[in-house]
Amino acid sequence: YKRQVRLMLHFGFRSLKLYRIYASLFCSNYASQHVLEKNRFTHEGTLRKALVRRNKRCDLLNYGILRTEYGDRMV
Repeated sequence: YKRQVRLMLHFGFRSLKLYRIYASLFCSNYASQHVLEKNRFTHEGTLRKALVRRNKRCDLLNYGILRTEYGDRMV
């Protein structure tokens, strides 16, 4: 999925001229955390016990990347 994220970043920053792209995910989603970190997203914070999933409270992780951090990387 790393390539799909790179394509999304390229489209968002180059075509749509976005300044910031972010993602929120469940703390148990280790695969998505890994993909975001490999694509230089920064963990910006954790909303503790923010959601109820399967009758249990769950943390919500927030990741983001800025256009200036994306730079001129090639897809």
